[in-house]
Amino acid sequence: MNPTFYALSITLLISTIIFHSAEAFDDKLLGESNQICAVDLRG
Repeated sequence: MNPTFYALSITLLISTIIFHSAEAFDDKLLGESNQICAVDLRG
């Protein structure tokens, strides 16, 4: 296997994982802030 290709595929894999985990983290934060806003409106 070509070492350059190997390094590139690993980099791509890691960046994909980081991107997806960051996206999931953002969704969680958005969900929590929406809940807080809803509570403020009701209160």
